[in-house]
Amino acid sequence: MRNFYKIILFTLLALVFAETTTAQPKTDLGRDFWFCIPQNYNRTLDATRYFYIYITPASNTTVNIQIGNSPVLTRAGTANMTITVSSLPPGNEISKSAEIESSGVIENKAIHVWSDDADLSVSFLSRAPYTSDGMYCIPTIGWGKEYVIASYNAFIIDPIRADLPSEFTIIAKEDSSQVTITPSADIRLDGFPSVVAYPKGTAFTITLNQSAVSGSPAGPDRSAAQ
Repeated sequence: MRNFYKIILFTLLALVFAETTTAQPKTDLGRDFWFCIPQNYNRTLDATRYFYIYITPASNTTVNIQIGNSPVLTRAGTANMTITVSSLPPGNEISKSAEIESSGVIENKAIHVWSDDADLSVSFLSRAPYTSDGMYCIPTIGWGKEYVIASYNAFIIDPIRADLPSEFTIIAKEDSSQVTITPSADIRLDGFPSVVAYPKGTAFTITLNQSAVSGSPAGPDRSAAQ
């Protein structure tokens, strides 16, 4: 009888645990997404560099995609079937110039994906020889107002061979967004690897409008910011 009660108790605990874990919301699902394309390696590989956006709706819907100021693309979405938007022909829907290469420059290169009536899951892949970058995109309902960013040391900073500093990007989904940044490594002036635009330890504020992106490569030290 004692073993019987143990079995019942274990079953009840298993049911409670299953109910608790399955009740957690999926943070990658949402109806409004903003993201951008951070630089992946260098532009000498443009001929063999490709971008892919993968969008999976939870139910039948119309999916909208806008890249920077380009016209809105619409795709008919079927429940649990993935839509692919890419830089490959014949569509060439993502321009390779959408990649962020600047430092401390505000550009209209944000990518906006949304549906008016269905949850979506969105991911992105940047593919080039010897390197691939990928990410799950977080919907705007999962965004916050304060972040700490950490990264590796720069792989190499040499204008003759390659220039591969660490980097971070900031996107705004609303106009007149005030963003204060306190870097722990110097942030370079755009186009000048050895010139400091924003010194480490000194907070500065930028204003971003909707769809704007600020890309900020740092110097050879680890790039971290709040």
